[in-house]
Amino acid sequence: MMFSLRYLFFAHHPPCQLDRTFEIPFGNRKIVLCARCTAQYTALILYLLVARRTLVFDYWVIALLPLGASIDWLTQALEWRLSNNILRSITGGLFGVWLGISIQALWLRQKELIIFLLIQSGFYLFGVLGTLALRPGSLNRYLEPYEMFVREYVQQKAKSG
Repeated sequence: MMFSLRYLFFAHHPPCQLDRTFEIPFGNRKIVLCARCTAQYTALILYLLVARRTLVFDYWVIALLPLGASIDWLTQALEWRLSNNILRSITGGLFGVWLGISIQALWLRQKELIIFLLIQSGFYLFGVLGTLALRPGSLNRYLEPYEMFVREYVQQKAKSG
């Protein structure tokens, strides 16, 4: 398996979760990219390229943009269902637009919107963490494959180095 820091940086999923990634041929190698993050950063960059110097958005629209990614990730982490890369890409793209709006709000120093985004982020963060806390062991089960992957990576480096 391709145990490397580059793999971990771009895919950031353990090998048992490669169904959550895209494999892109690059010369005689493959680059493994997280599906949600690929869409997220693509949407972020596109948004920032076409964004105007003024922000005119309904706060309800802004509030809903990260909801899909939050629900999709949380329901997978809790093992309630399996997602797919199409849904991950759509929700990641919407989250990328939200990130673009956040960066633009900071850049344009729109204090009211920045405060709204901070409060919104707090609600999402506490909602996700609260839901995980109510399901004993769910976070440990979610993190276990990552911990195994890092342990194997460290062992491989120790043997080769």
